[in-house]
Amino acid sequence: MNEIEKRKLDLAERQFEADLELRKEELKLKKQASGSNKKGSDSPTKFWKSPIGLAVVGGFITLLSASLTNYVQGCNNRILERQKFQSELIQHAIESADDNEAARINLKFLWNAGLISDYAKVEEIVSGTAVLPSSQTYGVAQSINGRDDRIRVREPGSFPFNAICRLNISANGTSMLGTGFFVAPNIVLTAAYNIDQDGTSVEVLAGPETAASGKFAGGFESTEILLPTGWTNGRNDESNFGAIILPMPVENIQPLELELISDQQLSLSEATIAGYPFDRDNGSKLWMSSGFVTPFESGGLSYFIDTGHGTAGAPLLVDLQDSPAVIGIHHSSGEMRAVRVTNEVIEQVAQWIADYGE
Repeated sequence: MNEIEKRKLDLAERQFEADLELRKEELKLKKQASGSNKKGSDSPTKFWKSPIGLAVVGGFITLLSASLTNYVQGCNNRILERQKFQSELIQHAIESADDNEAARINLKFLWNAGLISDYAKVEEIVSGTAVLPSSQTYGVAQSINGRDDRIRVREPGSFPFNAICRLNISANGTSMLGTGFFVAPNIVLTAAYNIDQDGTSVEVLAGPETAASGKFAGGFESTEILLPTGWTNGRNDESNFGAIILPMPVENIQPLELELISDQQLSLSEATIAGYPFDRDNGSKLWMSSGFVTPFESGGLSYFIDTGHGTAGAPLLVDLQDSPAVIGIHHSSGEMRAVRVTNEVIEQVAQWIADYGE
């Protein structure tokens, strides 16, 4: 072996020894790291930062949030049920009394018994500073069939709802709230008994209110009333409709069309009544409810559709070929009745429009 080969062998041995030492150091470092991780696994901080810990925290927060939501909802439901119960007691106390004084006595009894708790409102009534509503003031009785299914009309400025108007009716020193609808820009149709008293004056709040402003587009006073002879000569239910002639046409109103439909079409159609009930927003907003309609023996229409004080005179609407049409004129909440649109009704209204329409 010459000198060069010896040097090569010596260099290889040194390189092997260096590699061996390097591997020993790497192994030592790995052992230290492994021991450190093992100790850290017992640390609470490391646990909560781990995926399992985060999942535990998330589940606990979700459970707590659900429990809190259920509790708040339960409290709100109890409050609503309590308010509904008190409202029913107040309504029965008023309806069962013959006059305002008797109603105040009933209310004071409920208040003293702790069954109603709205001190300010009850005190206003029992002290005599508030005028209690009556059927003479606000029209026909309210009719709710089980659960109240009426809903607020969210777009009252759209057709067909913008053709439906609120009526403030005055006659012989009494006032009444009603509903009507335009059949011409200056002619409003409503129930006959809304406007059949001598000296009747009607304020027609037209528009109705826009969703943005919450106000009616305009008010129009009128004393010009038209009634069919079937009502003036015998108060025939089939003729329980009339017209209010306004002094000028109302702009931006699309009048509603009267439509004659068969019993078969009627049985397949769901109808809607939209009007201004006093028990919702004091009659300032348009509310509606829907249901199925059946012909009545005397020629009218019968249904189970929720209505209230102030809805008399509202149109009974159905969709015919994707276009809303009036098939009846609501006139009785107590019996849930409407005048059915017949050829005679269409001819009478057409004659009014021809004579008085603008």
